[in-house]
Amino acid sequence: MFKHLSFDFDGVLARGSNEAYVDCFLQAFNDVGAKLSNEIARKKIIEYWGLPVPEFTQKILGDEPEKIPEAIRLFDLARRSPAFLAQVSLFDGAAETLRQLKTDYSLSIVSGADRALILSVLGPELASLFTSIHAAPEYPIDQQKPAPYMLEEALRLAGAQPNEAAYIGDAPNDLRMALAAQVTPVAILTGHLTRQSAATLGAAVIINDIRDFPEAILNRYE
Repeated sequence: MFKHLSFDFDGVLARGSNEAYVDCFLQAFNDVGAKLSNEIARKKIIEYWGLPVPEFTQKILGDEPEKIPEAIRLFDLARRSPAFLAQVSLFDGAAETLRQLKTDYSLSIVSGADRALILSVLGPELASLFTSIHAAPEYPIDQQKPAPYMLEEALRLAGAQPNEAAYIGDAPNDLRMALAAQVTPVAILTGHLTRQSAATLGAAVIINDIRDFPEAILNRYE
């Protein structure tokens, strides 16, 4: 039986951010004069999604290393802008689902998003439902996804063991992190995963959106 549930943020609880991040990266690459076409850049963005931003940018602009620092700087500016924040909102049913789950489980967020974005979208009442919130920009690169460190910290603060926890994510590195932490990986199809890719990566449960999670977990594990 689970005691703790941990969530990614972008593509799991919030919509709009994944698309906004892609737009920010594409704009940054264009602004530094990268040789990649938008089509190729977009494919690479999806391929390396979830890696720490410096490593992510290195993989995409590796043939033009002199452009990497400025691309990262421009991306960071864009993702902190009011225009970015305006594109992000909670998925339908996310707030109600979190309130329902909080009655039986402790909750956390382990995400690549900035803490400021997470708190802005959740608001004080929903943010208070979480035992802890772990935002990747606050951690060294080697502790970010797919490394298990952030998720292990969330479990430690919740007083939960790996076999008592599930992690709900929408990207390959979410599932890799969960498996590395020996936590049950749950794939949600509102982000960068297909049903086939989620199964191949080892998802124990696959759901269509966050509203399906309470019933899915009850039917399979409780």
